[in-house]
Amino acid sequence: PAVFLAAQEGHGGCLERLLDLGASCNATRSKGVSCLFIAAQMGHVACVRKLLERGAMVDMPAGNQSRPLSIAAQKGNLLV
Repeated sequence: PAVFLAAQEGHGGCLERLLDLGASCNATRSKGVSCLFIAAQMGHVACVRKLLERGAMVDMPAGNQSRPLSIAAQKGNLLV
């Protein structure tokens, strides 16, 4: 989904617009990786914030049972 790509690439403005147009803040790609998970993994703090403000599920596990906060810490993205 486009919303996932916006979160992955750190395009906060695009992400916000897609969410305004009705995209799900809990959209996932293969293996259950959510928008919040990928934004946290990539260290895109603004995108993480926007997703959380829109109600993204904080504890939604990916297929390997990792969660957004734990993957952010593993990748050294401590600001997330």
